[in-house]
Formats: sequence, structure tokens, C-alpha cells
Amino acid sequence: MANYFNNILAIVEWREDGDGCFLTAIQIANRFGGSLHMICLCETEETEASRDKAACDNMKTMELQRTYRPILEGNLSLHIHLMKGFSRNISLGYIARNRIDLVLVWKRSGWCFPAVGSWIYANWLSRKAVCPVLSLQGHMNLQSIRNILLPMERCLPVGKLVSALRLAGAYKARIHLVSVVDKGDNAAEDSSFLRACQLLQYHRSIDVDCKLLEGVSLPRSIAKYANKVNADLVIVCASKRTLVNGLFGLLFSRRHSAVSRISFMTLPADQLNIR
Repeated sequence: MANYFNNILAIVEWREDGDGCFLTAIQIANRFGGSLHMICLCETEETEASRDKAACDNMKTMELQRTYRPILEGNLSLHIHLMKGFSRNISLGYIARNRIDLVLVWKRSGWCFPAVGSWIYANWLSRKAVCPVLSLQGHMNLQSIRNILLPMERCLPVGKLVSALRLAGAYKARIHLVSVVDKGDNAAEDSSFLRACQLLQYHRSIDVDCKLLEGVSLPRSIAKYANKVNADLVIVCASKRTLVNGLFGLLFSRRHSAVSRISFMTLPADQLNIR
């Protein structure tokens, strides 16, 4: 599992209760053997004199280094940067310069990433930066992940399958491969789905459940199934199409309880697919 993610970036709010977010980021870095970069987003304090800004920022950075650096295992490095407010372009530039291969954002009701806005941002960032983005629920402990939902459209990107296998192996979770067929169609003829099932089931150390659901709307069927199996994590590909937006909208509507617990991993579009 070591070095699967070499450089991990966590975009975290500077809040009194932010300790859980920092610890989750460190947990992921320790698990996958990657150097950790943190961008801490701070609200601008209007009463703070400009000449004292640099000194204040240095004190905050040193405080974070003293608190969290000892928790990182081995020779993993910790890079901390403070940012007033937020800019999407700054995050893109940082990802490119530092060869980031996993970005963590948190779904919170705070000023930075509103509950649904974090998924919209994750979808945008994954496409623009060509990088996986993991949207975590609050102070989620990844050790509690038990069910990973893997929606499949007409094909399954290889990167999506590999990510599911890596995460399931790391956290001893079950993979649920799910696709939708129209009512009356012969499910046995869905050769792409069968091939994807066979590839997943080849890894005997990982528990895999493959389901073809009858329905018309893929997002609606998957949202319903996610609640049924108590999904903890859904892996999707960044897209301008309706699957991502429709799935987000359904899962986080008031009719579904999943809003309080489901995390998302959004992957960049993969040119290599299982067909």
C-alpha cells in the first residue's frame, strides 16, 4: 500500500474544532505512505494589523508543525501553508507545482465548503487538475469504512476499479459494483458488467457484491441502493454529464439520510475502460 499516493493535499478550514480534519489527513498519509501538504483556510481578521500578519501566520504554522509532525510516521514530510479566503486557481497551481496525486476536502456547513458545494468543487477540481479528490464527511474516521459503492455506466474506467480495490484492501471494506438495466432487458447479456465483476472477484481477499438494478434513472437507482447498503464511500468519475450532478442532488436531498455519512471520491476521466 505504501507510496500509492506520493503527495497528498488536504484543504482544511482553520477552526477551533478542526483537529479531526488534521488527524484524518495524517491518517491517510500514514496509511498510503505519502508526504502531506496542508492548505489551511483562515478567515481574514479585520482588526489584525497588516504588519503583524506575517508574524501571526508564522506562529500558527509553527504551532501546527509542533502538534502534528510527530504523528506522521517514518520520514514522511509535512508542508503547511496558510491562506486567507480561498481561490480555485491557487489550488490548481499548488497541485501542479507539487505533483499532488490526491486532494482531500471536507463536506461541512462552514464558510468554506457548504454541504453540496464541496462535491461541485471536487468534480471541477478533479477534471481541471487531473487528480483524484476525496470529499470526506466531517471528521470521518476512514477506519469505519465498510461499504464502497462503485457505480458503472456503459463501461468501467480502470482507474476507478483500481482505486476501489486499493481502498477496500486498505480498510477491509466490501465493494458494491452497481449498474442499471431497463426493465425487461436480459441482464445476462451485459458483457461489460460481467467482465467488471470477474475482475473484481479475481481478488479473493476482497469481498465483492455485484448488482444489476432494474430502473430508468441511474442516479436515482444508485442513490436508493446507497441507502439500502449503508454505503460509506461512493467512487465516481468527474464528468459534465448528468450522473454526477444527479447523484449528488438525490443523495443530499431531504428525502435521503445519506447526506450525514456518505463520502465521495471523484476521479479524473480515464481513457482506459472495461467494455
